[in-house]
Amino acid sequence: AAVCVQRGASVTLICGPTTEVMPAGVKLIRVTKAAEMYKECIRFFSKTDIAIMSAAVADYTILNPSLKKIKKDH
Repeated sequence: AAVCVQRGASVTLICGPTTEVMPAGVKLIRVTKAAEMYKECIRFFSKTDIAIMSAAVADYTILNPSLKKIKKDH
């Protein structure tokens, strides 16, 4: 991101929780869930010339998550 800014690019970084220091000149959007990251990416893709992506988010989302702990059967 820092090199892209140095080369004159307008950079938006959509980022999950991190302690990394963000480079100056980068527009930062923080998210905490995979669905939020997806929503923000979709929001920016139509006005993006180049996307550089790297994320370790879940590949799936449970449709009906349990509201309580599911005990293991023996």
